[in-house]
Amino acid sequence: MSLIEEAVLKINPLVKKHNLLNEKIEIIVDKSYDGTCLDGKEVRVDVSFLNKKTEVFTDEPSSFSGALKDILNLPLNTNKNRALVAGAINGVMKHLNMVDGSLCDRERFSSLCAEEMADRLYKRWGDNLTIALIGFQNDIAEALVDKFSKNNIEITDLDKDNIGKSVKGVEIKDGRQWTAKAVEKNFLALVSATTIINNTAEDILDLSKKDNKSRIVIFYGTSISGVASLLGYLRRLCLKSH
Repeated sequence: MSLIEEAVLKINPLVKKHNLLNEKIEIIVDKSYDGTCLDGKEVRVDVSFLNKKTEVFTDEPSSFSGALKDILNLPLNTNKNRALVAGAINGVMKHLNMVDGSLCDRERFSSLCAEEMADRLYKRWGDNLTIALIGFQNDIAEALVDKFSKNNIEITDLDKDNIGKSVKGVEIKDGRQWTAKAVEKNFLALVSATTIINNTAEDILDLSKKDNKSRIVIFYGTSISGVASLLGYLRRLCLKSH
């Protein structure tokens, strides 16, 4: 069972208990999206549920306006549907005041969040920490290299526009080929929340346990906020979101 499938099983009793099945939810693709194939590039999808605002990111964005129950009944077999369901879970959990950090002001806080994230990891594990950054985010990548040096950082991504570029001496590698190796090699995997939507989070968690090693997996970003709060066992950092 995938993480998002497990989350749906847990959210359904809450939705029924609070009589939310027929409440309207609106999900709107960010206006910057022009409808072209994104090929690994992600855009924001805004979620509005009972006057609460949240978001998810996906490479298969779509809009929706209708009853909550119609989203929660979607088959979880595409990024498009998983994004809608993850957004709905974020919206419900925010309405119920059961989640922190499901909406982020990136223009104001992205670099501050990244620096604080690197500081926290440094204080917890020291300067010899090796990190696989799964899902490129520029401010986080730069902060990690500054704090731990380029020899301690590996970066993978699915966006073909990012693959092959260099961040302070660290090449961004194709996640389709290199994510497994990066997770196996490093002590900590700092993983984009959108892996819950592109169906790779479970593989990363499994790889972290390979050979009975206790590798650490920490998710960053808002897309997984509701799922992480529901499940209770996923580590997550998203320090400037609200």
